[in-house]
Amino acid sequence: MKILRNDTMATCSFLLALTLFLTTGCGGSREFELNAPSSPIAGERWTLTLGGESFAFRYCPPGEYIIGSAETEQGRYDDETTARVRIDFGFWLQETEMTEAQWRALWGNQLKSSGANANLTTKSIKTARTVPVMRVTWEQCQSVIARANARCAGGQKLIFALPKEEEWEYACRAGTTTPYARATLDQCGWYDENSGMIVHEVAQKEANAWGLYDMHGNLWEWTDDPQNAQEPSKPHLLRGASAVDPARDCRSATRSADGAGDGYDNVGLRLPLVEAL
Repeated sequence: MKILRNDTMATCSFLLALTLFLTTGCGGSREFELNAPSSPIAGERWTLTLGGESFAFRYCPPGEYIIGSAETEQGRYDDETTARVRIDFGFWLQETEMTEAQWRALWGNQLKSSGANANLTTKSIKTARTVPVMRVTWEQCQSVIARANARCAGGQKLIFALPKEEEWEYACRAGTTTPYARATLDQCGWYDENSGMIVHEVAQKEANAWGLYDMHGNLWEWTDDPQNAQEPSKPHLLRGASAVDPARDCRSATRSADGAGDGYDNVGLRLPLVEAL
């Protein structure tokens, strides 16, 4: 399997159309400069300011890995078929799940609760700069991505996107082949046995080898991929699991899916910056 991101061109075309609308119809200014470091190494950190808010990204280099899980892995689900994946283009992925402050910096508004999963609270969270934004739908993610790209200076080599499923697992593993990126889940993730059944502030557990926090647990994260490539309008894939899920669901290979318009309390996102092909 080769990952070229050519299969995102249909999405990019939609985003471009929406970008042009937002730029001309919403008064958006092209103030975002995305000048990435040259010749980055795995895990290199890049911080930039967008809309007055700080965003930190980590570099995920080109490479190969085995997606999915071995049949002997404890807790494995049947849909975790293994395959060799080649990541042809390196990408920058947000160091943490997107926070409320970062969402407002890109989008300019707060989201309302869907009313689902009311048992999940955020009473331990102190500020918008540390609380991950929740209750976001796949459709809302596409809107904020289009709005962010509309505010980027012309001629940029990078664009915002949702990660492809293969990119997400590649970044989560950061070179590992074990169920979790660290020796134990307690080291790197919030799940039902250690979270108190609440979402926690970002970056409170250990990062993986590439400096990415909360890839295991805390919030499910949207990917760009539909659950079934033959039915792109059907539910889209989520990865990572949440603070109310069991350890089994927090493994690197675990997959889930929800409808594009569903926004539950345990769902968030983290954006990559990818090459504009």
